[in-house]
Amino acid sequence: MEEIKVLDFDSGVFGMKIARFTGKFLTEDAARVIKKECKDTGIRCIYIDININDFNSLSVASKEGFLLTDVKITLQRKLKNPLEIITLLDGFEISDSLKKGDRKYLEQLSVELSETSRFAFDRNFALSSVHALYKTWLLNSLNGSAANKVFMVKDIRLQEPIGLVTCKNNSHHGEIVLIVVKDEYRGMSLGGALLNKSFHYFAQQGVSEVMVTTHGRTIDAQRFYQKNGFLTYSVVVSFHVWVN
Repeated sequence: MEEIKVLDFDSGVFGMKIARFTGKFLTEDAARVIKKECKDTGIRCIYIDININDFNSLSVASKEGFLLTDVKITLQRKLKNPLEIITLLDGFEISDSLKKGDRKYLEQLSVELSETSRFAFDRNFALSSVHALYKTWLLNSLNGSAANKVFMVKDIRLQEPIGLVTCKNNSHHGEIVLIVVKDEYRGMSLGGALLNKSFHYFAQQGVSEVMVTTHGRTIDAQRFYQKNGFLTYSVVVSFHVWVN
């Protein structure tokens, strides 16, 4: 089936064959073919994203018992000149220079971020594998294969990263891939400062709009993006299809 794409990255991290359904609509015939192809080719799990307004496809997913794992909300912000410059609180700095010892702190942040993901919500995935997925995603961002730029906010006194944002340049827009601030440092406008840094970076690349995707269950994240000028762009419902 041409609409099933095997995901090498996810398959490698999770140690099982993972794929994505790329079709626009999910019909009953497509659902039967998906399950058959999984059994025939050894695919253990297929990701399916369905537009929240697509009643027929959602009904098929529900009828087939596919596991609902997330409501993915994509938000958009237009970049307008002049861009605001946010001043950090004393004792913090933002840098894109990775120093010796930074990586272990950044990996800890990626683990924290992973635990609100749809992969952690789906108990069919071992939590250790979910952590590994986000650690690998972070490392790929640092080496330039998953992101074009990574900014860190550091506690100057401790000289360790306590937040990060990863930025990716797409053909028509910029994308915030990962953004997180350590729990005990939230409420200090550090996340807003990281976002602002990314806006200036994207503007320098000639980008006029920025996109970010978050989860329906992370209300605080939605409010954070809305507070920083983002508006909802699209909503999709995510399912995982498991085949024994």
